[in-house]
Amino acid sequence: MTIPKPLQEGRKLTVSFPQSNAAYCQVFRGENQECLLQGLQNIMKYMSKVPFRMIFDNLAAAVAHIGSGKDRTLTEGFKQFVEHYGIEPVFCNTSAGWEKGNVECKVGYERRNMFVPVPTILDFYQFNKKLFECCEKDIERKHYQKKLLIAELFEADRQAMLPLQWSSFFVTP
Repeated sequence: MTIPKPLQEGRKLTVSFPQSNAAYCQVFRGENQECLLQGLQNIMKYMSKVPFRMIFDNLAAAVAHIGSGKDRTLTEGFKQFVEHYGIEPVFCNTSAGWEKGNVECKVGYERRNMFVPVPTILDFYQFNKKLFECCEKDIERKHYQKKLLIAELFEADRQAMLPLQWSSFFVTP
């Protein structure tokens, strides 16, 4: 008799681009530094581009200590990651969720449009590849205000990004 594996919850990383309203997401078993960095790297590799500036919540995978104002002590792995790719990390003020309203709205949009019904994920790698296809399909619609395709607006975002480094950052647990 075969005993089925118990269902596990996954965690979704969403990277959104407010100017165009484009976004990419990835799903992992956990919400640790390895998952964060692997997800960011997957998205940047897929785009072949690197956002030069990214706004983050004060997640423990990136921030070791929150100082006064915008002062943050980064975790060593996150610090090495952003230095490797040339990303300027910016962190929201504590208890100020409205500062990242675009991504919060996009998280809900993705949940309603890509994760209903709740998917069964047998292979996270394959599922994440399919998520890229869903995200590409999603940007082929018109922007809710600008009346242009999100894909057309996203091209301007892409032009402003840095080229992807030829060497990957090695994500280690």
